[in-house]
Amino acid sequence: MARPAALEDVGWLDDALEWIEGRAKKPGLFSADDLRRDFRPPPHGNMVGPAFSTAARRGYIKYVHHKRSTVPSRAGSAICSWRGVEEGVTP
Repeated sequence: MARPAALEDVGWLDDALEWIEGRAKKPGLFSADDLRRDFRPPPHGNMVGPAFSTAARRGYIKYVHHKRSTVPSRAGSAICSWRGVEEGVTP
């Protein structure tokens, strides 16, 4: 059943992109597992991937490699590891 529009988290994608951009400014690798752990849940589970794809297209992050997810609901599926790209991140 669809959720009423008033209850939908319409700002989630923009807020997730802001989280990814902020995380990209820090050293080290990160993944969707980190977003799921440190950020509020998306209105729909299929929104996490597009957030990372958009951030990559904008030049905030760069793909490094695949790894297994540690989130139980993901059942060990493959996810991407990312790192920040300084040139694409505004100061």
